[in-house]
Amino acid sequence: AAASLRIPVCLHEQNSVPGLANRLAGRLAARVCLSMECSPPFARAKTVMTGNPVREEILAAAHRKAAGDQAGNTLLVLGGSQGAHRINRLLAGAADRLAAAGIRVIHQTGTRDRDMVARAYEGAGVEAEVRPFFRDMARLYGEASLAVSRAGATTLAELAVMGVPALLIPYPHAADDHQTVNGRRYAKPGGAVLLAEQELESGPLADRILALLADRQRLAAMAGVMRSLAHPGATDRIVEVCLELAGEQGK
Repeated sequence: AAASLRIPVCLHEQNSVPGLANRLAGRLAARVCLSMECSPPFARAKTVMTGNPVREEILAAAHRKAAGDQAGNTLLVLGGSQGAHRINRLLAGAADRLAAAGIRVIHQTGTRDRDMVARAYEGAGVEAEVRPFFRDMARLYGEASLAVSRAGATTLAELAVMGVPALLIPYPHAADDHQTVNGRRYAKPGGAVLLAEQELESGPLADRILALLADRQRLAAMAGVMRSLAHPGATDRIVEVCLELAGEQGK
């Protein structure tokens, strides 16, 4: 409708693989703002690399974390807003190993698995904060030494801004397997490690977690790469693009 009225259209594509709606609308858009390189790509003349907007409280926490002590043994486990059943079971199965190493865990489980995961940690003696859903993400990222996470675009943008190294386990049934492609954008330069859910067991996953948490030099290097991939000014840049289009329309 906007295009038919000659009103400029600006899209924002979060993921590395555009969805059908944006693929179609991209033909009509004057600008397409990207969080990361896309495949199939939009017309290069239309695209602007802006990054993905991140909440102000997380940006503020990122400044504090960058200036503070990076030491710690806190594992942050995220499965998206609904949790991730397979990740929950893998970490519950690794509880004894995490307890023996003195790892503290913050785990977002989703509603269904909260009690199961909490019992596993309690039984093993893990110091754990387990909830179906967290709202104070800035605090969680600020405390995290390492994350085990899905590879959704918003979570990746937040991990990058906060400089949190990650073991990424993409949701295997995401449209066009876009979470795997998202994860590669962060794993290839060394900010994260990409793992296939179907190939994981609790023991090997625990080995990966403990090896990374014990290697402070590598964690610091990964954190630096994550920050280099961040776009803390994404919101302002998207607004600038919109204002530019509005100015062109005004002329």
